[in-house]
Amino acid sequence: MNVFDGMHWNIYEILPFQRNFNLINSERSIGKTYTTEAWVLDKCINNYVEFVYITRTKKKKEKGALEKGLAKVVREKFNEYEFNFTSEDMTLVENENSKRTLGYCISLSEENDTKTMSFPLVKYIIFDEYVIEETPGNRYYNGWNEPDSFLKIYHTIDREEDRVVCFLLGNNIRFHNPYHMHKAFRIPFTEKGRIWCSENVLFQNAVASSELKKKKNKSKFVRMIENTDYGKYANDGEYMNDNYSFIEAMHSSARYAMTLVYNGETYGVYNDLKNGVIYVSDKVDADCKLIYALTINDHSENTLLTKSRLITQLQWLANNYKIGNVRFTSMEIKMKIEKGIMFLL
Repeated sequence: MNVFDGMHWNIYEILPFQRNFNLINSERSIGKTYTTEAWVLDKCINNYVEFVYITRTKKKKEKGALEKGLAKVVREKFNEYEFNFTSEDMTLVENENSKRTLGYCISLSEENDTKTMSFPLVKYIIFDEYVIEETPGNRYYNGWNEPDSFLKIYHTIDREEDRVVCFLLGNNIRFHNPYHMHKAFRIPFTEKGRIWCSENVLFQNAVASSELKKKKNKSKFVRMIENTDYGKYANDGEYMNDNYSFIEAMHSSARYAMTLVYNGETYGVYNDLKNGVIYVSDKVDADCKLIYALTINDHSENTLLTKSRLITQLQWLANNYKIGNVRFTSMEIKMKIEKGIMFLL
């Protein structure tokens, strides 16, 4: 089955690169999820292999995420087949006496439950909406460590055979997110329409085709949100929530003040009296004895645990953050450490 219709996102542009991890970002509604699901289902049906559909939480899985996620593509592309869905899996009914498993649904919160399971026929993994707009009710599982859970599940399924191909699909909500910044992926900012590759990772900042743009522009809603912030995200593929405020290169007049440890990463804090600002950097003075762990998991024999917000140095950092005097030397550092500093407020 050729799943490319000449208008929507073209999966055949990335397949020749043969990477095991394919992360695709784009504006909304260009067909990346639909096309990926159609391509994967076709391969599983005809090549007698299987796939895994990832959800973030077990609650979403139990509410039928697998069936809901595939409903449209099944209805429109595979209506000649009969499928059975449960919250755990999807099966193909071959005849009244025979059916076979096509796919499984696994939540990231089940990372440890899958360790003893075997998936020898799984060839593909789909994770839709791997980038999210964080709200009180919608957060990354295990925070910025979520990619570790995903990689743990991948390792369980693949067993170091390099046979499993992953498709992680997301809208342009925030480029600086846990996946792009993770040490296993380390995705650099990539211009719209471009593809970046490392040895085993592909990232595409996909754009709508000119034909799809013309079709979209016929919509009154699309025209209504043109030139709005939401329109720039939904229609133009601009990253919506990347805020570059307080990102600044550190001046030579800055002097080392202390070290912070947060979520397993170490940061240097510098005081610039000449310019009246504080810098947080990934440049760390190994000889500094003032090392503060911001969480219990970061605490070791060499750190001071910040159980008290009354520690003078941390009060100083928190107060300067509140009045806008703290700078971060990169967006990656800001995204990783800012929530830790907010614990001190």
